[in-house]
Amino acid sequence: MKQTELFAFEQDQVQTQPTEITMTTDNRSNKDICIDYLRQTQRQGMERVIEWLDKQSDFFVAPASTNFHGNYEGGLLEHSLNVLRMALEVYKMLCQYKPQLQEQVNENSIII
Repeated sequence: MKQTELFAFEQDQVQTQPTEITMTTDNRSNKDICIDYLRQTQRQGMERVIEWLDKQSDFFVAPASTNFHGNYEGGLLEHSLNVLRMALEVYKMLCQYKPQLQEQVNENSIII
């Protein structure tokens, strides 16, 4: 994957690290990783949301598309985790540039 910076800030404002997105850095499944992110929010009712995702939806096994990237079992979950990781990385970069953002936007809001 080509390594690029996401935003063009002045070099002295924010130090960025080029990022290569990888799905699983250990032996856990993407489903387990997703559930861990959701539980990390400690939001009331999250266990019901997780149960609904697991038992009443196809979120964990659905393709992201029928004809394009992610058109395989689990593609939607993989895509969602990629988007989440990138959003969290952007959030952390922006908080370096504008620390008061942490008071305005909770990281858990990004996860949800």
